[in-house]
Amino acid sequence: FIPYGVFISKKVGRKKLAIFLFTIIGIEIWQPIVGRSFDVDDIICGIIGCYIGVVLFKLINDFLGKKNKCNEKT
Repeated sequence: FIPYGVFISKKVGRKKLAIFLFTIIGIEIWQPIVGRSFDVDDIICGIIGCYIGVVLFKLINDFLGKKNKCNEKT
């Protein structure tokens, strides 16, 4: 779910947590229907993975923004 967190960070503002929760819980609800098992650990790990993606996006975005500002000054 790390790439999903990066993608959502680019597209959505402050509604990230709600989107993460609805997506992950929706996937977990769908799993018993298709013959897989439901696991609460998947929800927790999915949310953590999404937030890692958000943090990575912010770090990379800040780094590239600072790098571009340094290039403009020289």
